[in-house]
Amino acid sequence: MRFKPQVARLQQRHAQSLLRFVADRYGVSIRSLLSRRRHQRLVWPRFMAIYFCHHLSGLGFKRLGALFRRHPHAAFHAVRSVRNDVYTNPRRARDFAAAWLEARQIPPPPRR
Repeated sequence: MRFKPQVARLQQRHAQSLLRFVADRYGVSIRSLLSRRRHQRLVWPRFMAIYFCHHLSGLGFKRLGALFRRHPHAAFHAVRSVRNDVYTNPRRARDFAAAWLEARQIPPPPRR
């Protein structure tokens, strides 16, 4: 399969809009979501942003790692952690369900 740069740009722009959504929802800045800081108040929003970017934008783990300035396995860990937390923590499950419904309403950017 050939790499299609225009598809990658669309995925990137959709990921940026999802980042804005997560930052607004959790009251953090996009800069802090992308930072190297590991404060507890940033971990869940960052994991949610990675999860949404993976499932709604279709970004692979390698591109997610680059976007979030992390190793691709860290992006895989974030997706896996969100999935596990949703099954084991009822509060996180409610939070995830509400955020997921809102995030799915964010339209991908139009092709130019």
